[in-house]
Amino acid sequence: QIQVQNDYAGKFEVDGVSLSPVVGVAYQYGDTPTNIYLQDHSLPPANLAAGVYNPPVPSLGNFTTFISDTPSSGWLGQAYAYLTAGFLNNRLYVDVGGERTWANVNDYTDHGMELPGLDEFVGTHAPQTDATLAHTGSVLLPSVPDSRDAYMLGVLGKILPNLSAYGTVSTNASVASGTPIWQEGKEYEFGLKSQFLDNRLTITADHFQISESNVSSTNPLYNTGQSLVPLLYQDLNNHGEEINIDGGLTSNLSVIISGTLMHLRDPEGRRQRNIPDNMAAALLNYRFTTGVLNRVNVFAGVVHQGNVAGETVTGYTKLGVPELPGFYVPAFTVLNVGAGYRPSRKYEFNLNIDNALNEKFWWQASSRTSLAPYPGLNVRFTITVHPF
Repeated sequence: QIQVQNDYAGKFEVDGVSLSPVVGVAYQYGDTPTNIYLQDHSLPPANLAAGVYNPPVPSLGNFTTFISDTPSSGWLGQAYAYLTAGFLNNRLYVDVGGERTWANVNDYTDHGMELPGLDEFVGTHAPQTDATLAHTGSVLLPSVPDSRDAYMLGVLGKILPNLSAYGTVSTNASVASGTPIWQEGKEYEFGLKSQFLDNRLTITADHFQISESNVSSTNPLYNTGQSLVPLLYQDLNNHGEEINIDGGLTSNLSVIISGTLMHLRDPEGRRQRNIPDNMAAALLNYRFTTGVLNRVNVFAGVVHQGNVAGETVTGYTKLGVPELPGFYVPAFTVLNVGAGYRPSRKYEFNLNIDNALNEKFWWQASSRTSLAPYPGLNVRFTITVHPF
């Protein structure tokens, strides 16, 4: 992996208008070594009543699927320019900018090879193929341009000394994984920012709308030999609201609270695996500054996550009806507590108790057949030494 980036930034004052421009270029190159996959989709049928399903392993030369990326490589280049301008004695800010991204991708695929020392040939004798932006290998998008443009526009205005309103629209572009096509996103966001308690406490509330194209997911029919397409691509849309509270309630008590309500769906209205519609977190930290507990802090945090789909489904029934997730993982709430003590600048002691109530619940799903439990009660004690 090679990455080079160079930015030029400035700040100017012109007749009461503040200007902060940034221009730059970036370049990165990546090279992935050989990856070989051997799969056999022609397994004998399973008889569940017969006990353990243990078919004999076929000869390597009889494997029905062979894929070899040898290797994949590519480079990505960017040129960008952004400007923040302040007006009306910095009561109004405007952000504007854009960038262009160029890409060159080579995904080489061998369809067959001679197994060294075994005198067996695996796969087919078809010639090596090279998937590029000009020849993606996708029937739906056989060719795409080698560059994409993105932009950003934002406005923030101070309504009151401690209250601001803002709105932004931005786009982005990157090369999708698995197939050399462009994955693009767009976001609209607007909200309010405010400060209270002598600017110790900051509260932000916003509404967002996000769309993203060509998001990849594994084709379940490919794993069962019913399709030659390993990845499926779909567009996702998300919208929702967020609130964040951060700062000090008093000189000793600080708080961090965040909450999100969102609606992430594919074009058929289906949910994605392990992505909740609602989540929230809260952390209270109290620091003692006098008495026998001087330089001691104690904290408690709560994390909540709503129910999630256990799998991402992209297929359709024979009648053309969208298939739905087969199961959902229930919502959960977990409590974490801890304490810290720093007697001097050199030493620091911390105690963390995760899942303090030792709650038992399912956490994340990897597939229809794999579900992970949330870690139980976990106690960690750390000592940090600051040499300087």
